[in-house]
Parts: sequence; structure tokens; C-alpha cells
Amino acid sequence: MGKEGIEKLCRRLATERARTLLTIGRAIEEKDLLMPSGTDDLSVLDILELIATSDAEFTSDMVSLMEAPQVGPFLHPLYFVRVASERRGKLLTELSTMTDEDLDQLYLNTGMTVREVVEDLIADECEHLRPALERYIESKGN
Repeated sequence: MGKEGIEKLCRRLATERARTLLTIGRAIEEKDLLMPSGTDDLSVLDILELIATSDAEFTSDMVSLMEAPQVGPFLHPLYFVRVASERRGKLLTELSTMTDEDLDQLYLNTGMTVREVVEDLIADECEHLRPALERYIESKGN
């Protein structure tokens, strides 16, 4: 894969997160957070928390979202945009320093390599999490 392949993987991660953040920023409001997303009994808030924590789990940045300042009774959607962007940035920084050998190492006790875990993050975001938000947005008429 080499450095070029690692850079390509990082670009894919950055592109998917940018598309997700655009979706959130464009149409998700505080009043939407407790609404069902239409996916596996998850609320819009649940989906946003999954987006914001997926990278944190990989980079060991286990800061709880609920420790953050709240806006009104709910966390403001733009807070999720900021957190998700910061965490993806940390992940990209860590990945950019890795070698092919690092990416081919097993990640904890998952039975997957670091590369496979990253590919899984990309797939989750572009195939499940963002589409869930897009379906919700469509259903509310935006």
C-alpha cells in the first residue's frame, strides 16, 4: 500500500466525515434530536453520538459527550459537528504516521487489522450512519 495508499485511506476518511458534517449542519436542529431516526430504534441523537464517538474509540479519546456544555435541554447539533470533526482530525493524524506494517497489525482483540477497522469506520459512516440521518431529513420534509 505504501504512503500513497495510507494518504488515500486518510482522504476517504476525511471525505466521508465532511459529507456527514454537511448533512448534519444543513438540516439537523435541536428539536430533531429526540426524534426516531427510522433506523433500529435509534434517535437522531443516538446517530449523532455514534458518529462523534466512532473515531474516539479507535484513537482512545474516550471523552464522554455528556461532559460537554449543553445548549438548552439538549446538546446542540453544531456541537456534534465540532466534536466529530475534531475526533476525525485526531484519527487522521494518527493514521498519517502509520506504516503498512502498522496498518496490518491486529487491533486489540477484534480479530481485525487496523486497516480493516478503518475500512469499517468508513463503511459505517457512509452506508449506515449518514444514510440514517438523510432518511430522517427526507421524512421531515427538508
